Amino acid sequence: MLDSLSVFRRWYIWCADCEFPGFDGESALELSDLRIGGSPQGIAVLRRDPDSGPLSFAEDACLESEISRACEGLPNLPVKDLQRLAALMLSKAFGLYARHLQLINEHDYSVEQLSDGSEIHWLNVPRVKKRGRGEAVGFRRRRLPARLALVVSFLVKRNAENEIRSKEVGKASKDRPLFVRDVGRKELFGTKLHSDAFRWKRSRLAMAVSDFCYERGMSFHVTPRRLRYSFATRLVEEGCSPLELADALDHTDLQHVMVYFNSRGQVVRQLDEAVALRLAPLASAFLGRLIPDKSSATRPDDPASSIRFGAADQEQPEIGSCGQVSSCGKNAPLACYTCARFEPWKNAPHEEVLGVLLQERRRRHAAGMDEKIVQIHDATIVAVAEVVRRCNDAVMMDIDSRE
Repeated sequence: MLDSLSVFRRWYIWCADCEFPGFDGESALELSDLRIGGSPQGIAVLRRDPDSGPLSFAEDACLESEISRACEGLPNLPVKDLQRLAALMLSKAFGLYARHLQLINEHDYSVEQLSDGSEIHWLNVPRVKKRGRGEAVGFRRRRLPARLALVVSFLVKRNAENEIRSKEVGKASKDRPLFVRDVGRKELFGTKLHSDAFRWKRSRLAMAVSDFCYERGMSFHVTPRRLRYSFATRLVEEGCSPLELADALDHTDLQHVMVYFNSRGQVVRQLDEAVALRLAPLASAFLGRLIPDKSSATRPDDPASSIRFGAADQEQPEIGSCGQVSSCGKNAPLACYTCARFEPWKNAPHEEVLGVLLQERRRRHAAGMDEKIVQIHDATIVAVAEVVRRCNDAVMMDIDSRE
């Protein structure tokens, strides 16, 4: 409402300056001196609004699981799904609005070769004016995480593979957009705005983020704004300062970032077995497939495929199998429960795994450790709880079938 009043004031003053009939100059002067307060800031963040505020733990875990599933099929992902995935991951990783995504060009992505043979993937994230048309006014260089770098590189490659579109967009030289329309706006061809002929609209980019989640059956609404709130909230929980948060969000002052610090006065998230079992189906953190026993595994005859759990000086029972042919080098079995290649066995002691993880979490909490250390394995705990729940359901189905 307050923003509408400001727009009306500017419109009236402009009409009075143009001396249009019915617009009084003195009234325009009075309006120009009138102070209109700003809109309330951060209400959705302060209230942790379930529809428009930061994502909850279960929602974020579910979103991460769906991103992992999408990345598993990355080489064969249709270009439309790849674009949606890239828009979602960029917005989530850097708290970007649709107007930031719209202005990203292919040349903003670069790869730096290090002397040891490794690579660093960079992205120049456009800075935009707070009001007006939203054109870029500079860039912030951000390092891309490995998974996101892979998605962006695939998208650039797919853009180049489309011969017709690549030929037309290629005329725009270095200003080829990262998110490319299937059909260009012909009225812009051959003009200085040729590259914009193939640039997505902001509304389509915002819709791409929502569509990714909707088509995967998620029951909650995801927008770039919610992802930005979640991005900022996560940084505050990890201990960043107001200045660091302002830099991450590309704010020129601290006025709009303090709401995230005012909303952090929460107790450490409680997580016990009952809560974990309740969150499990919502979070969808378990990505693998439950199998009856080792004989049903992808590699039943390979001893190296067995996953064990327990201390090195104790008996380590087998809890499942790894369906991946090559070694991944991850920390088994903690990393296994959130891996799409994991094949837990129905009659394995998953409840013991859940109990050990919850006990360790309680120990860290009692020791007064930092919140992020206490919660470091929460996604794994929820994934284990989902396996326990599925095992219990399978047992009940077996009993019903025998009766």
